[in-house]
Parts: sequence; C-alpha cells; structure tokens
Amino acid sequence: MAKGSYERRGLLSWRLYAELGVNALGGREREKKTVKIEDPNLIKASKLLKDIRNLEVAQESDDVSIVRAAKKLQEHLDMELARFKIEIESGETQKKPERMKFSEFSKLWRKEYAPSKYSARAFKGYTERLDSHVDPFFERLYMSEITPLHILEFKNYLATPEARKDGRDILLSPSSQLFIFKVLTAILGAAVDLNVITKDPSESIAAPKVPKNKKKAKDVYSEKEAITVMIALLRYVQLWRLYFFAAMFGGYRRGELVALEWDMVDFSKNRFYISRSIAWTEKGKPMVRGTKEENEEWVAMPKWFMRDLADFYLSWREERLKVSNGEWYGGQDEFGNDKYQYVFHSGSGKPYYHDTPTATWRRFLKSHGLRHIKLHGLRHTAATLLAEDGVSLSLIQGHLRHDSNETTDEFYSHFTDKAGRAVADHFEKFDPQTLVTVGTNWGQGSTVSSQIAPFNPKRKKQKPI
Repeated sequence: MAKGSYERRGLLSWRLYAELGVNALGGREREKKTVKIEDPNLIKASKLLKDIRNLEVAQESDDVSIVRAAKKLQEHLDMELARFKIEIESGETQKKPERMKFSEFSKLWRKEYAPSKYSARAFKGYTERLDSHVDPFFERLYMSEITPLHILEFKNYLATPEARKDGRDILLSPSSQLFIFKVLTAILGAAVDLNVITKDPSESIAAPKVPKNKKKAKDVYSEKEAITVMIALLRYVQLWRLYFFAAMFGGYRRGELVALEWDMVDFSKNRFYISRSIAWTEKGKPMVRGTKEENEEWVAMPKWFMRDLADFYLSWREERLKVSNGEWYGGQDEFGNDKYQYVFHSGSGKPYYHDTPTATWRRFLKSHGLRHIKLHGLRHTAATLLAEDGVSLSLIQGHLRHDSNETTDEFYSHFTDKAGRAVADHFEKFDPQTLVTVGTNWGQGSTVSSQIAPFNPKRKKQKPI
C-alpha cells in the first residue's frame, strides 16, 4: 500500500499525496489530488485553523477549541487519504475496489483506517478478534460477493462450539459473540465509507442478543453499603480515598480520574473540568485521549469532598518540592514549570498505570471484607444514590455526562450550572464529619458509632493554585 501525506493549499483546500516509491532514474514518484472542505462543521474548523499548517502540532495547543478542530479535520483528511490510496491501489492492480478480497481490505483497514479511529486498547481488541474469527471466515470472499446470507451464517457459526479457539468445551458467551460481530460490521462499515462497496450487507441481520443479566443490577452499592464503604475509606490512604470518593460521587470513569490534573480543578466553584482520559498504557507510556463520549464538561462536586481535596493539594505540593526536576516525570516547560501535574500519581509525576486503580480497589475491598463490585460500579452507584433520592433521570444523565440515544440535544441545553450544583448538593449529606458520628445508622437516628474516631483532617493554610 502506498504511503501518503497531505498539505494545506488554501483556506478550505488540501492536497493529498500518495507516495509510489522511486522510478528507474531514482526520482520520486507520487500521485496527488486536491480536496476541498465542504462540510459546514469542517469549514468552521478549517477557518479556525487558518494560520496552522501542521494539524499534529495544533493538537498540542493549550486552546481546547483548536485541539478539537485540528482533531476533527485530521480525521476527515485521513479518511480522504485512505480513499485516495484505494483509488491508486486499484489503478495499479487493474481491478476495481469492489473486486478486492476481504483479506486484502482487512489489511488496509488495519493499517490505514482503524489506527486513527480507535484507541490503542480498542484497536488491539478488534484486531485480535479479526485474526481469530472474522478473517478466517471471510478471507476468500470478494467484498462485493458478501451477502446478508454470509453474515447470517457467520452469526450462527459464533454460537457453535467450533467458534471457541482456546479448546474449552463451552460456547462463546453472548457478549463475546456480540463483540466479534461488531468487529465484522465495523470493517464492512469502513468499506462503505471508503466506497469499496455500496451497501453494508450486515445491516439487515440483527446482532447477537445479550440476555439482560439480573446480577448486573447488584453491581452497585445501596445507600447503606455506600456509607459502610465510605467509613472504611476514611481510614485508607488519602490519595485513594479521594480517588474512590470522586468515582462514587462524581460518577467519573477510571481513565478520567487517572488523567485529572490540578488545572482542571476549580476550588472556587467546587467542580472538575473533564476533557481527557487515560484508558490505556502502551509500552509504559500513558495514552491520553478525549473522554469516551468526546465531550468536555464541568462536573460539580460536594463541598465536603473539595475541602478534603484542598487539604490533599497542600500535601501534594509539599511532596512535589521534595522531588528534583530531574526525577520528576511530569515534564518541564520552557520556563521551568511543571508541564503536567496529575492529581493522582505514584510520587514522580507520572500518571498511574491505567489498571492500577482497579487493582487497588480490589485489594481495598478484600482487606476490609466488603462486597465486591467493579470499580466502574461506583459510577453506577452515583446514579443509583441520586435516583433513590428522587433526582430526575435527565439530571442524572447530565451529571454522568452520558450520551445515549435517549439523551437529546434539548436535554443538554437545559442542564445548567445551577442544576449541576443541585445534583452535587445531594451528596452533602455524605460529609464524613457527619458519617463518623452516626455510622451506618445514618438517617435512622443519632446513634454514635463508638468504634470510629472522628474524622478531623488537619487544616493547613492553602497556597494559591
């Protein structure tokens, strides 16, 4: 497959290049094509970036709007370049794109299309299933020959013992069948996007069904259980206490908290700005990306939580001053200031490995004899606690920043700062200073738990952030 690149030629035009190698005289051979930006949203992004020629450099900007526009424009140009490469490839082999075999297109998808579309973690999962199940089934078929009947046969095949590749004498779980089916539909969808086929043959075939698991409803804590967990966390390491409290009452995803930096914390208004996530670590390097829903939101937090976090910030600063710049992995800017200041790190400024919070949560529950739920279950617990308190579904969706088919643009327009503050205020009753007084009998009387020492964090004079 030819290599490629692109460069800006005007406000709304870019030139694509497909490198074909060198000719007999050693000269450079390449095909070129000029494309114009016509999509209204991309026109807006292109105008915002009118003075920028390198989109990768633009994505390192401190201006969030520039980063978002550069990312959107780069994704569009990457797809246009992929289409152009297919045109070149088909011209060199004297065959139309639709005469490509599935195995040929899957290689193109893996190399040219998928890397820019999926996170490193998702890409790894997709390619593993592509190699183990999808490619072996479809590799000899031409793209234009794949019909809904082939898709149905593949779906039925996934429900047979032959679909197991690990030698175990059981069927693939419904969720595994669904995931593998999604890998196939992702590739066929890309083939439509790239004009290799005109219609996705999987559209008329229903995806494998995953039975609703009633046990999943138990993967949250009730209010009483949440209080018990909180009391145990009050005796735990402050860093992890804050991390797990934030997950429970902010409804944050694991990677969003791992990627949280101090400049995203607003102590004056008791809120976090969530715009990034670290959901994967590759070769020791954290892969920082946008959030799952690609949205950026301020999320209000309970005041008692922010008081504890402010106390932690002072300790964080003290520990930072003990580490020399040479041993600080947060990086330095041109003025000698910290480039990255992750709230949760192991002591050297480098964010935690993406799976460390999960392992720590598991150890915490086991050591305290508490019922195990997944770390992500704390996000669902936040929704459950709010729902039990009578908070409307629309406000809960706003607090969790959850974008679903039921969540409309109209709803988001009504999720105001005032409403966000009202959601966070519902968690004020979980102030640890109240909980340690009444214990697990909160709301049922004033019985004092004699086994819990009053929670009284040391107050320190807060330095300006």
